[in-house]
Amino acid sequence: MSLAPAAGLTLADLRYDAQLATVSVTLGLLPEVNRCRAVLPASVRFEAVPGDPGEVSLTGLELTGGAAEETVLTGTVHRVRRDSRWIHVDLTDASGALAAARPAAGYTGTTATDVVTALLGEASATPGELRIDLPLAGYVADQARTAAEHLARLAALAGCVGTVAGDGPVSVAPPAASAETALRHGRDLLTYRVTEHGPPTTRTVPVGAGPASPEELRPSPDFLPADAPEAAADVQRHAEPVLRVPSAASTASDAAESSASRRSRRLYARCVLLPSLRPGTVVEIAESPGGVLDGSWLLTRVTHRITAGRPSGTEIDGTAAS
Repeated sequence: MSLAPAAGLTLADLRYDAQLATVSVTLGLLPEVNRCRAVLPASVRFEAVPGDPGEVSLTGLELTGGAAEETVLTGTVHRVRRDSRWIHVDLTDASGALAAARPAAGYTGTTATDVVTALLGEASATPGELRIDLPLAGYVADQARTAAEHLARLAALAGCVGTVAGDGPVSVAPPAASAETALRHGRDLLTYRVTEHGPPTTRTVPVGAGPASPEELRPSPDFLPADAPEAAADVQRHAEPVLRVPSAASTASDAAESSASRRSRRLYARCVLLPSLRPGTVVEIAESPGGVLDGSWLLTRVTHRITAGRPSGTEIDGTAAS
């Protein structure tokens, strides 16, 4: 039976649990880099060096349904810092490798799924679920962006989010259509802050030019999507040269409008330690005062913290899921 939250840290062949003074794990949607920062006493046996494999697991309270040990980050040691009292260790997962890679490649007659798969290969990352409905006549992965930024760009155009699983694979897929996890105010969720904005005064519309095919990538004077509104005081056209296929331009236009709508309602909350919560998860919250938290929320950042002698917990940031 789990009476208290617990953390485990495995570095190469050594595992630490009771020795850990602090463990903080911050997870976000790509292109954000997922990180774990752990602190150990200087007196423990420690052999890890940057580049060594690492894994972080957390266990929540059994009363909240979080008693099972959950692997929250799998990656490598990024940095080690020592002083007279403590050893500080930073780990990153595949998001760190994607943020470090700057590919220089061009693709024709392909899809966003194929491009993302190639980008993951550049960073030696393992593909997870890839569901990106975005046909491309061509795509240039230039070195002005990291592989993580290219991946996040394609995900946004397709109405998807990029995430890294606790055990390492990278996924790009649309958010779930309905809530995957239910939280209860007063049991799981302790404090919250909801911010609501009015509708955007300016609509941003991604616009490409085409149509084009892999065999004919010449510039076209015709805008895509064909029904894109004209630039005006309340409409800002945003050039997206990658949109050369009509269906892709329509998908990107719908995704931009949906994203703007979601961002008009934001959530920040502090919870008991809930290791199963991850960015990209859609949650619903029950029994909130006055129903202020009603509806589904898409988590965009999650931070888990355990510090010896202090309350542990999970902090979540999110936007409306629809």
